[in-house]
Amino acid sequence: MLCAAITPYHLPNGYRIEEAGSIEESGKATAAMLPIFPIMLAITLLIIILQVRSISGMVMVFLTSPLGLIGVVPTLIYKEEPPCRILTLSSSPVSHQASDVPRP
Repeated sequence: MLCAAITPYHLPNGYRIEEAGSIEESGKATAAMLPIFPIMLAITLLIIILQVRSISGMVMVFLTSPLGLIGVVPTLIYKEEPPCRILTLSSSPVSHQASDVPRP
């Protein structure tokens, strides 16, 4: 993908552009997870089939699950909240220390 984007640019002799850093690590992680993905999908489908006790129920779950995003995404954007609250727990302004807690 990167090579196709930089092909029109001609670099001087002896110079080259290589993928490194987070792009390289992301590619390694994707390559490692790709063979496992069909197995994870099959296990997920099996668990949902066992929970709803029918294949048609599993299909209904998968077809309606994106509808939950219709309400969640605009609300997160409106409230300017990150999609995962766990990421912000350490920087939460509501953290209390032992000395802040009133004693009876």
